[in-house]
Amino acid sequence: MATMMLPDGYTKTEWQPIVRKGRKLVRQHSSFQFALGDLVIEALVGHPRGHGEVAQVIEILGQQIGVPATTLRGYYEVATQWPETKRGLQS
Repeated sequence: MATMMLPDGYTKTEWQPIVRKGRKLVRQHSSFQFALGDLVIEALVGHPRGHGEVAQVIEILGQQIGVPATTLRGYYEVATQWPETKRGLQS
């Protein structure tokens, strides 16, 4: 196993908890992104997905939850490409 690089002035004991916390936050962020993508998928179930409908749903939902539509669209597009089992969102 490779030796952990440390910033100047830090001990391994000081640095390891910071790295662990950062890794946990990254995992949570990824889960959050998939959850928002899944929310768009859920919102579209049973509704038309023709030209403009998906964009409209994403735009309105994004405005109402405080996420830019372009960001929400990216989450949606990624979520549609990954099976639920790989996204950690098994029901």
